[in-house]
Amino acid sequence: MKKSITATITLLFLLLPLAFAQEYNTTDDSWIYRSSYLLLNTRMQVGVDIQAIADDSYVESLEGIMTFYPRETPEQRLLDTDYRPEPKETEDGLAFSWKEPKLDKIFVIIESRIRIENDPPRITKKAPFPITNIPQNIRFYTREAEIIDINDDIIKLASSLAEGEDDLAVVVDNIAAWVTKNVQYNLTTVTAEASQKASWVLRNKEGVCDELTSLFIAMLRSLNIPARFVAGISYTNSPLFEQKWGPHGWAEVYFPSYGWIPYDVTYGEYGYADPTHIVAKYAVDAGKISTKFSWRARNVDVDVLPFTTNVRVVEYGKELLPRIAITVELLKDSVGFGSYNLVEATIENLVNYYQPIDVHLSRTSNMEVLDPYKQHLLLKPNEVRKVFWRVRVAPDLQENYLYTFPLLIYTLGNVSAKTEFMVVADGAMVSEARINEEMQERRAGEAKALARSLDIQCTSDKEGYYADEVPKVSCTFSNTGNVLLEDVRLCHNSACQTEDIGITQQKLLAFDYALTPDSPNDIVVTAKNHDVNERRLISLQVKDLPTINVTNLQYPHNVSYEDVFHILFTLRKTSRTSPKNVQTTLALGTSKTPFTLDSLEGEQVYDVTAAGKDMLGEQNEFQILAKWEDDLGRSYETTQQFAIALNKPTFWQQLKVWFSAVGDRIASVFA
Repeated sequence: MKKSITATITLLFLLLPLAFAQEYNTTDDSWIYRSSYLLLNTRMQVGVDIQAIADDSYVESLEGIMTFYPRETPEQRLLDTDYRPEPKETEDGLAFSWKEPKLDKIFVIIESRIRIENDPPRITKKAPFPITNIPQNIRFYTREAEIIDINDDIIKLASSLAEGEDDLAVVVDNIAAWVTKNVQYNLTTVTAEASQKASWVLRNKEGVCDELTSLFIAMLRSLNIPARFVAGISYTNSPLFEQKWGPHGWAEVYFPSYGWIPYDVTYGEYGYADPTHIVAKYAVDAGKISTKFSWRARNVDVDVLPFTTNVRVVEYGKELLPRIAITVELLKDSVGFGSYNLVEATIENLVNYYQPIDVHLSRTSNMEVLDPYKQHLLLKPNEVRKVFWRVRVAPDLQENYLYTFPLLIYTLGNVSAKTEFMVVADGAMVSEARINEEMQERRAGEAKALARSLDIQCTSDKEGYYADEVPKVSCTFSNTGNVLLEDVRLCHNSACQTEDIGITQQKLLAFDYALTPDSPNDIVVTAKNHDVNERRLISLQVKDLPTINVTNLQYPHNVSYEDVFHILFTLRKTSRTSPKNVQTTLALGTSKTPFTLDSLEGEQVYDVTAAGKDMLGEQNEFQILAKWEDDLGRSYETTQQFAIALNKPTFWQQLKVWFSAVGDRIASVFA
């Protein structure tokens, strides 16, 4: 008896999570982003194992329908394809057939050479949202499906992410970023017989590639934004997978006037898909990617063999030019132990189309980062945006060490900027409240300055100042936009003036700043009107005046003529600034013992040996005189006096002391 049996191979698309999204091996595989194209050799294989279970086992025919195979797209060209066996193209897919096949393993093999361009469609102008005119032939991509279902929770969440927006690219990016950030990739979900529904993924906040993509598409469709499921092959460098190439799922979103734009929420690629994405199927719903086999046979067992794929990169295109530029600056170049600091990165879009970008801050030991290390931006054509990280230095660093904290701001497209700041025990202390205020002010400025542009550059006449000096500061306000800026209020701290600044014109604000012991040593310069709100912080390096104290003075109050004794004292630096050219003398009358130091960095102990026979009388007045200079050559001094009595000298000792005193007075006359 002959039986007609149908079996289905369903490919469950584990998301191969591109490890770039998880910060694995970014250096090794950055070619994914930098190559202008990839030339790939691919092999897909699926089949059945037909086994006899009786002496009269027989197969009359075997047929297969394959819907998963490399497709021709604007970015993906099939240079050569070899099918074994040769199929027929049908509406359902590629049809393969065998007449009286052997009782053995039978395979469908598709080998292709594919060139994939790293140049998806680019959005150069705003596409309005909501979409009002959807072509009839793609309206079904706005409807819910079995897996890509839509419920009230999906509708509410999507609406909240789109609230107040009129730019379709911004809405789609908001939703994509939310899914990438809030839905955890979890391999355990692939144990199910079919993909989980979008509503399940939202409720459980986990899934694999097709499930993350299903939720993303469902949220878009709830806003009447057409989106379709794309199945294919892609590369991963995640350690979760032994095979680096395998089935993967992502989405394409319809933009009026632009067509279908790829979005891979698993890899964090929005508005593009890297050239390892091999398109093999478009679908209205997820979980519908399959190869079906049917046969007419007698007394056989048929086992479906696993789908396998092999991809080899044959050629890389030229390296793409950088499409963004990064500059970085710090609120403070030097802080103290436990202080906060603010890192500001300016990201410039160098091209005339939208670019979603993830900006990363490198991890540094002994530094806490209050904001996410990775921050996402959607840059509009030629737009400049700012990203901030609030950081705090560990409070328990070792004293007497100078620390350098290196910082690297980078993207996975091999664009980066470096900076560093110093940390010392007695450095400036910046509070968390101050950092929060500064970040809010700068963000407010960015939000208003996008359409109108004003640049502030400030300099001071010197690098550092003593507390009694008066810094001279000049700030240049440049109109770098293309609109007249009227009634711009230019202020330094509370002193303000109002100016009109024409296109390409500049205004100079010069002023003296009086330092006081209670001043914050920071000057806030602002420029505000109804179009712009810019702010700059000038941090002045202020040094205290160098000071010295004479301490730990030890001496005998009474000595005899025959005694030899010691006078000990310590010079101690009592300022953060080190005294220079320190000249110290211990004097008794005209007799002086000098000491010299190039710089006093902490303490210096002196031990002077003296004799009773050198006294000038019964009561002897000694003086310690210390003189020093600051970096400007200005002089300072301090004195310390003390007396030593000579005990009951004999007549002859008194006579010798008298002659010594007379000689000292004569010497003082001629000194």
